[in-house]
Amino acid sequence: MIKQNNQPYLLISLSSDLDNTWSPLYVTENPLCLGRPELAQIGPGYIDLSLDSVSRQHARIWCDGTTYTLENWQGRYGIGLFERELQPGERHELRHGYIFRIPALAEHFRILFVANSKETQLWPLYIEPALQKIYVFGEQLELAPQEYALLRYLYDHRNRTCPYDQIIDHIWPGLREKGVVQKGRNLDVLLVKLRKALSGASQGFTFMQTVRGEGIRLVV
Repeated sequence: MIKQNNQPYLLISLSSDLDNTWSPLYVTENPLCLGRPELAQIGPGYIDLSLDSVSRQHARIWCDGTTYTLENWQGRYGIGLFERELQPGERHELRHGYIFRIPALAEHFRILFVANSKETQLWPLYIEPALQKIYVFGEQLELAPQEYALLRYLYDHRNRTCPYDQIIDHIWPGLREKGVVQKGRNLDVLLVKLRKALSGASQGFTFMQTVRGEGIRLVV
């Protein structure tokens, strides 16, 4: 792709923390296709993602003026957009700092959408540990102490499933064995409060996936 100043671009990686990214791939085609193209389809408008679980016509990014929209084109195994999954035919508008996964599986390409290179806040969720400050899409978020402790624990183990018992032991150390803390009455209430705070700050995302019967995964 041809580099253009302030042109939106994608950073693509197989790493869980996007440290091992490719060079920026600028969004200059409309639509920009992502998948495993046939030989005749290879070109500037088609990004080749070489995983067997990636469909040949998996995703498209559309541009309408200054608005960019992510579409599950025909992605059999879905597209993960934070805690949500886009099914074939579904679309969602992209904002600066959005991270999506192709496909929506444990091993996947992680793709970061950068709308403007002049933006100083790149990550959708960032914690500054020394000052205990939380930023969601660049805006500071205030949380109660236990809410912060829960988010910080999930953030330190992001993109990994955190078992319920381990979360409880971190928030309320030593109390689970005594029967004082019960998941249904304590952790679930705390999760509801944290999800509400994150959703309000991010315009609808909580960044948290419930892994049924196992625990919680923070996906950022």
